[in-house]
Amino acid sequence: MEPMIADMVDNYECGRLSRRELIAGLSALAVTAGGASAASAAETAPFEATGIHHISLLVSDLDRSVAFYQDVFGFRIVSEDKENRIARLGYEGSGPGATILSLREQQPHGTCDHIAFRVDDLDPEAATRKLKKHGIEAQQNLEYGFFFRDPDGYPVQLV
Repeated sequence: MEPMIADMVDNYECGRLSRRELIAGLSALAVTAGGASAASAAETAPFEATGIHHISLLVSDLDRSVAFYQDVFGFRIVSEDKENRIARLGYEGSGPGATILSLREQQPHGTCDHIAFRVDDLDPEAATRKLKKHGIEAQQNLEYGFFFRDPDGYPVQLV
């Protein structure tokens, strides 16, 4: 867990994460750790997240929000789903996992839609079995991909 925290702090200090995103990421880590030490969490966790893949925000005007994040952070559009009004932003040449922020035009805007953790060699079928042993129901859909809900109902996507 310490490498993920260090990665988030580095991203914050370099301006790739806002204070709000840093706090959301650290909070999500605290929830997934369940208050256990890093060592005991690693022993009982079904898999290990190696970083935050992206954070998804619901926005009222996709074009305006894309322009804002491009102007303020220098993000570029990494990929788009024009039919569903989604733009994925990051930095060019960042390779796999280049998406840092996903924007989706949908109500209620001003909401953090979900957080996505990077899991190396993710096997959704094996992950589903492991999550079930922990009393967690994994789901798959177009909106979130492979995900489950945290104790407060926030979607946690695994990528």
